[in-house]
This record gives sequence, C-alpha cells and structure tokens, in this order.
Amino acid sequence: MMAAGEALNIAQEALPLSPSAPKQPVASAGEWLALTVLAIPLGVALAALAWRSSLTIPINYNEGAKSVFVDAALTGGPLYFPPDAPLTDNYPPLSYYLLAPLARLTGDAVFAGRLASWLAFAAIAALVAAIPYRRDRDLLAALFGGAIFAGYMVTNYDIYVGMDDPQMLAHAIMLCGLFLVVRSPGDARAWPVIAGAVLMGAALFVKHNIVALPLAVAAWLAVYDRRAALRFAVALMLAGAAGLACCRIAFGPDFLSSLAGPRQYLPTRGWRHAVEWLFPMQLPVVMAVLGAVIGRDDRISLLWLGYLLIAVALACALAGGAGVNFNVMFEVVIAFSLAAGQLIARLRPWRSLRRWVIGGYAFAALLNAGLVGSKDVLLLRPWIATERAREAATEATIRALAERPDPVLCETPLFCYWAHRKLELESFNFNQGVIAGTKDEAALLQRIAAGYYGAIELPGSDPGSGQLGPRVAAAVVAHYRKLPIRSDESSVYVRDTAP
Repeated sequence: MMAAGEALNIAQEALPLSPSAPKQPVASAGEWLALTVLAIPLGVALAALAWRSSLTIPINYNEGAKSVFVDAALTGGPLYFPPDAPLTDNYPPLSYYLLAPLARLTGDAVFAGRLASWLAFAAIAALVAAIPYRRDRDLLAALFGGAIFAGYMVTNYDIYVGMDDPQMLAHAIMLCGLFLVVRSPGDARAWPVIAGAVLMGAALFVKHNIVALPLAVAAWLAVYDRRAALRFAVALMLAGAAGLACCRIAFGPDFLSSLAGPRQYLPTRGWRHAVEWLFPMQLPVVMAVLGAVIGRDDRISLLWLGYLLIAVALACALAGGAGVNFNVMFEVVIAFSLAAGQLIARLRPWRSLRRWVIGGYAFAALLNAGLVGSKDVLLLRPWIATERAREAATEATIRALAERPDPVLCETPLFCYWAHRKLELESFNFNQGVIAGTKDEAALLQRIAAGYYGAIELPGSDPGSGQLGPRVAAAVVAHYRKLPIRSDESSVYVRDTAP
C-alpha cells in the first residue's frame, strides 16, 4: 500500500501549480495610490458607458439582428435560413436562448442584451482578478490585473462595453471554465478539468471564434499533465459534438451553412489592422513576456504566455476577414491582464522591481488612453451632448419607419427592430452573399424599382457607403423620396404611392 506521504506528494504535483499560496502580503501606500490613479477615471468612464447603454441609440451594427433572433427564440421562429435567403444568422444559438428569459422580463431584447453584456463584462474583470488571487493571495496584484483589463477595454473597445452582443458572455463562460481548470495547489481531482472543458465547449456555442483559450489550456496540460490533458480534450470534443448534434437536429442543415457563410478575406487588411490594433498594447504584451521569463519555473506564468501568443496569432489571422472588428483582440487583452496580476504577485520579494512594474502598467494604461481616447469622450460634456442628439435623431428615424406600411428595409437592423418592422434582410451578410454569388442582388433592385418597400433606411451622409452598396443606394435615390430627418447616421426614403 502506498504510504500517506507519497500520496500527498503525488497529489501536490499532479496539476499544475507550483507551491502553495502564501499569506496575504501587505501592499505599500504607493502601490494602492497607483491603483487608485487608474480606478478613478476608469469608474467615470464605466459610468458614462452605462448611461449610454440606457439610450435609444445604436451602439454597434450587430445589436439589431441579434435582438431579432432573441425574439425568434422566444416565439419559436426560425433562426437559420438557406444560403440564398435574404436574411442570414452566422452566430451559434446558445446566447439567444440564454437571453430570451431576460428579454421577456424587460420587454426589449436590445436592453436585455446590453444588461447581460454588462454583467458578463463585470464577470470577466472579476475572474481576471480572481484566478491569480486564488493562487497568490495578493489582492493588490489581482485588482491591478482586473483594472488593466477594464481600462484597455473601455479605452480601446468602448463600443463593445455594454453593447447587445454575445461576445462578452462567451468570454465570461470561457473564464469560468479556466477558473475550474486552474485550481488550487494540491487539487488532483478529475472533475474540475472536465467541467472546465464542458464550459469552454458551451462558450463556443455563444461565440464560435474565441478558441485561443481552450487551445492554450490543452497545450499547457499536454506539457505538464498528459492525463489531465486527455480528460480535457475528450470532454471538450464531446461537449462540442453534443452541441453540434443538438443544433443539427433542431435547425437542420441550414445551421452549418449559415455559420460557414461566405466572407471576403483580404490579407493586407489583416496585416494593417493587426499592426493598428496591437500598437497600443506593446507595453503590457512585453510585460507579460517578462513575467514568463522571470517565472519560467512557474507553470501558470507559462500558461499566460502561451495564451497570449496563441491569441495574438489568431487575432492577426482573423483580422483580414470582411466585417471583422477589433473584438478579435479581446483574448489578447484578457491574456496580458491575467499575466499582469501574476507578475505583480510574483515580484513580492523584490519590492523595488515590483513598484517599477506597477508604474509601468499604470503608465501604459494612461498612455493608451492618450493615444486612443478622443477629446469629446474624455471631456464628457460634449460627448453627452452628442449622444443625446443621436438619441433624438434615432427616435425620429424609428417614428418615420413605424409610420410607413410594411415591408421596410433597414441598412441598420436595430431601426427595424425598434420600429416593430420585420427584418427583411441583414445587410452585411447579404452583401457578402452577393459578392460570393449565393444571394440575388438583382431581385432586391427589382423590388426597390417596383416600390415594394414602404420605407428604406440607409446611411445618412453617403447612402452608397453602407453594406448594401452603391447600386442599391442609387436605386433607392432614384425611386424613393428622402424624408427631412436631421441625422448624420441615417436617412429614411419613402414612396409616395402604393406600388
């Protein structure tokens, strides 16, 4: 029989953490001051964005179509369509069913989605802090990691903070899985790895392109614990296969064809955006590499480095896709924020170096705000005035669409949703289908020429600059009359007589 001491040693080495957590260290006043310097303006920015989420304005193009599909999940309507259909849904379905009860409670899927996005954002920031804290018990270091995540998100990607989109929810579920996998020292149980893999698999049915974290965890486990890696990989694949089978049964072949819908890919666009989006992150990325060098004997530090490198590689690869936005960089931000909390905690024995690192992170965050932030947002008052003007223009556009007879065509799906008009097509995926030859632009042009639509919403300043393209805009201008709505974002065109 194995001796008790030998069993304890095996349990402590099983997965995948180094020595037991120390007691809570005492942070210096200067360290707390640096955190406060970040926290005060961050709190103001978060309050401003929370206020924006309460307004009747489109924060991002994605909001309207996703809300239409949440309503479809509530009413049993279709979510996926044939490749030649005008309407396309290229997102997996889990977020729609998770949001449906909240949408029923609030009566508006857009604001339900925004509330869920805020809760998910808070959960991500909390988990970015909690995962390093669980091991190191360094509160200041953990809070600094959470603040770095929130600060970079608010400064660089404010349109995704408090926006109706499943991206934040997917990351929150992913990090819940990571919290289980990266567990306390000496915990050799199998179920946390399996449960973490299942959660990560579920997250992919909320947003299917956030694969950097499960890839990094699988590779990391394969290096340090092959048995745990096998459990993780099998559980992840079984969860994915079960989800795909359920979706195939529920939605038919249109599910897979919709997710794999055509999209242009331009390598030069990917390179240009990768350089642009990574530029403000240079310092925290370098600091994450520094943390891995300093803690090269520490398995968790190497996990964060692997996660960061995979996230950067995937973001650069995905950035060339048409319609791909800077949300592909979110995993990069999460990775170096986790590494920040870990690095600061590891530098406890070297107080002077720790202070320099904390100062470096604070400087990086403030420099990033200076490089990326705009004057109106930073000064708040003109930004608030602009947002109120946008809300007034949005409400005028919604009224104009609501007063016209069906059907209505919207370049921005959110206007059709709030006007309680059926979404005839989703302009981005329709345009990509036209380019690929799977959708019929000629049929749309014929409908416009025949006066089929009661009203059509297009971009305000340049109707041809939107997703529907210049040919559609030219047909609308030729056959419809523009209403005198004061808006830089949208114009509404109407027909005067029935077709």
